[in-house]
Amino acid sequence: MARFPAAVRVGTALDGPVAGVPVRQTVSVYGDEGTARAAHQANADGPACSEGTLSGQPVVITPAEDLQFDVGGEQATGWRVGGESFDVVLISVQTRELVVNFTYLSPAGAPTGLPDPLVISRTGVQKLAG
Repeated sequence: MARFPAAVRVGTALDGPVAGVPVRQTVSVYGDEGTARAAHQANADGPACSEGTLSGQPVVITPAEDLQFDVGGEQATGWRVGGESFDVVLISVQTRELVVNFTYLSPAGAPTGLPDPLVISRTGVQKLAG
């Protein structure tokens, strides 16, 4: 955010479609598409390591995956971050002057058969991009 501070940002966090499975969405609105594209690319270049720690817990981070076909937008990138007690799906999408970030957290023991984060993200992007 420090590299791209001139954006209007809004966000929401809620208990997802299943209790105990939080979903977070943030939207950054930039002055032009070029700045939004550069901000998304900085996001995509960020988690370049394959492991780390989160809250003192070791985690594994998958390589960035191109999700543009799955969720829409001009650019879309996704990662999974897994730890002993949770799994996180991160999806970042750039469409026009918007960068939309989705975070899906599934704690250990979460019910199986949860809604697909790609479907939820695609729906969110379609609503925002109109």
